[in-house]
Amino acid sequence: VLAESGLVVRFLSARPFALAPVLLLLLLYFLYRERRYAAFVVSFAYFYWHTATFFLPVLVSFGYFVIDRYACSKKFDWRLFIWPCTGTTAAVVMSYFIFPGALSYLVGITLPVLIDAAVSGGAGVAEGAEVYGVNFFLIFPALSPLIGLLIVFGVHETVNLLEQRRQDTVDRRLMTLRMTLFLGSVTQLAASLFSLRFADYFVYFSILYVALAVSEFSCTVAFSN
Repeated sequence: VLAESGLVVRFLSARPFALAPVLLLLLLYFLYRERRYAAFVVSFAYFYWHTATFFLPVLVSFGYFVIDRYACSKKFDWRLFIWPCTGTTAAVVMSYFIFPGALSYLVGITLPVLIDAAVSGGAGVAEGAEVYGVNFFLIFPALSPLIGLLIVFGVHETVNLLEQRRQDTVDRRLMTLRMTLFLGSVTQLAASLFSLRFADYFVYFSILYVALAVSEFSCTVAFSN
């Protein structure tokens, strides 16, 4: 009854979008702390919080895996990647069997609107217009301080990665977390050229990355002195 009445779709639409990137940051925290079941729960919940980008927990987990496996420690607990994927898959399957209307709405309406907004710069919807169909360069001045800090600390992070990769004293999990946040910020900034929906993610990821990078840089300077 709920699925056919459309109440579920309306309920899923009436939530603050700002929490979506927070859930991804929470997922990264659980990956860093190696809390597999918590990562499953966050990935599962993300689908129902922001269905249009339900695949992002899988991409974030995969990015964390690649960085940790090939760039930092060369050791990785596969369960840290499998459990977020399982959480997303379980959410999609449950939605299909319990609330098929929500999944149909995603495939038939939400995704086409997002694609149209990304390609054409705007898209008409029943409520008015897709608010993210705006030229990226209109908000570039507001993002430029974050972009500048991201470039400066990103270069420093990359040099540290190359220099400290073979050192046993390095906190490799923290390095993996920072590099995931850095590359995630760069990816979301690039995606913002097509849809400003990702600019929201960029702000959250880049602020946390810069905070961690400043802390790491301060410790490095203090140790060198």
